[in-house]
Amino acid sequence: MIDTEDFDDVDINNISHTHRSHSSKGPYGAKVVRPGTASLDTINRSSTSLLHTTRDKNITTSPVHHKMSASTPDHSPQKQQKSPQKPLPARPSYSPSKKLKLLRERKEPLDFSQLDNSDDELDESTIIYDVPLSQSLVQLAQNQKLVTPKLMSIASDSTRHSSLMSYDHSTNDANSDYELDILHDEALKLTCEFAQSKAVLASQQSAMRRHILSQLEKPQGIDQEDISQSGLKQKYVTNTRPTHLPPKDRTESLRHSREVEQMKERAIKEEIKQEKLRLKEIERREQIKLADLHTWEHVIIPDFNEQIKMSTTRELWWRGVPTKLREYIWTELLKQKSIKPGLLQSLRSRSRSLIRDNSSTVQKIKKDIKNVFPDLSSFQEGDALHNDLVFLLTMFAQHNKYDPALAPLAAVLLFNIHSVDDSFRCLCGLLNRPLMKMLYADSMEKFNKESQSFLRTFHKRNARLAAHFDHVGIEPETYLVPLLKPLFANLLSMENASSILDVYIFEGDAFLWRCVLGLFEKIGYKLYGNEDEIMDVIGWNASMKLNGGKVGTWWKYLDVGDDIEFLDTIRLSLKKAPVAY
Repeated sequence: MIDTEDFDDVDINNISHTHRSHSSKGPYGAKVVRPGTASLDTINRSSTSLLHTTRDKNITTSPVHHKMSASTPDHSPQKQQKSPQKPLPARPSYSPSKKLKLLRERKEPLDFSQLDNSDDELDESTIIYDVPLSQSLVQLAQNQKLVTPKLMSIASDSTRHSSLMSYDHSTNDANSDYELDILHDEALKLTCEFAQSKAVLASQQSAMRRHILSQLEKPQGIDQEDISQSGLKQKYVTNTRPTHLPPKDRTESLRHSREVEQMKERAIKEEIKQEKLRLKEIERREQIKLADLHTWEHVIIPDFNEQIKMSTTRELWWRGVPTKLREYIWTELLKQKSIKPGLLQSLRSRSRSLIRDNSSTVQKIKKDIKNVFPDLSSFQEGDALHNDLVFLLTMFAQHNKYDPALAPLAAVLLFNIHSVDDSFRCLCGLLNRPLMKMLYADSMEKFNKESQSFLRTFHKRNARLAAHFDHVGIEPETYLVPLLKPLFANLLSMENASSILDVYIFEGDAFLWRCVLGLFEKIGYKLYGNEDEIMDVIGWNASMKLNGGKVGTWWKYLDVGDDIEFLDTIRLSLKKAPVAY
């Protein structure tokens, strides 16, 4: 017990901080709540399963408490005056794994009537697990993609909870794999659906911003551990004054506290307003997509060759070709009709033989596709399209020279066209275009001559970055080839890479130069380093550099916004005022 007369000698802040532990948040808001933690559950509460244990009933009862409750209390005034005040029994503190073990040993059913579904902070005795994960604010802001796992193969029931409770929270990072290992299939499916919904991601991002704003109450300044125990009195420390400065007088402190609360309220209201606007914009885009799909199906496709010449159709493809129609439209505009069925049959036969023998070419192809769009879980070994992609690239290696840049490009075609034969025809047609033919034939002299027009435009539109490249001495082909050869598919998400192909098949090679200008407008701030630092962002190995050299739970691409936003940037790259030097 703390004697009230000695209260002023106790450091109130140190008491509260001593009994405060940390919570680990999975990247989708799934919280592993350790004992003593209070954390906000505002994002996925509708799909959350809670095991709520009260301090005395649901975990255990202290032996001291048994002894006290067994004796009959005596209400005699005299005895009450004479009996000394007994200390309160200490509440037992268990590790999360111990709590889970005790929960499993319980025979009586859990009382779910005590569940609190409000948005208040959770009680310190509450454990949450098997909750759909939500991304962290950093992951949402950077448009990181969830590496979609295979359902029913993540972990066995005997290992799910143990992996949750034994995880070392101090090592949590954006690429850690533990989060998905602890989920059952229903929560896992919801997690994957959340990751694919722009509306859900926008709401989660807004909710996290509001949560951060609501928590801006802790004193900022120097670390509290460095302050002597008598230096932090609760009545002096406020959230409007750094802890290393003299305290304010009471009137000023109260006034400033009110002003801070008003600022927070205004910021939260503004965030709610912006969230509504973002969701309204997402809904507007979805309505436009539905209208565009109807136009493509009922107006463009029936008279395809004539309609694609119309200016109104140009507006449609700049908004992106509908996903379900890409197979037809891409095949119509890309496939090389000179490839006869007999040639395809011969290539297929030879490719099967090479794959069966696991030739050196096949081994190289498998190595190159190892990290191709890992967030889709479509092209890695054991995935649905892995064998088809290997077969497609092996066929091309027999028909022409194989190049590692083909791996992500062929993956984009196969993902949208589905058929190996049609994807092969489209790949051949794509590489038969003038600029692509130069790149894959290694005709650097012709390429450098072709790039002169781009360089002049680059110096006009983004003079500062172009001057920096000149100062560094980086050659144009050094940074242009890794971007153009795979059509940006080695650096961008499938969504963005597909939208680039949507426009390229109609607009031609000039569009690719505009893509480079748009990309530099989006990520130019990352390119003010030496040559090695520049190539770490846009070079051949930039994707692995960005992800720390491994495939984790989340996969980062260059953050250029979503497909519509990036296409708008590309389209306006020659219309906006030049970036001042």
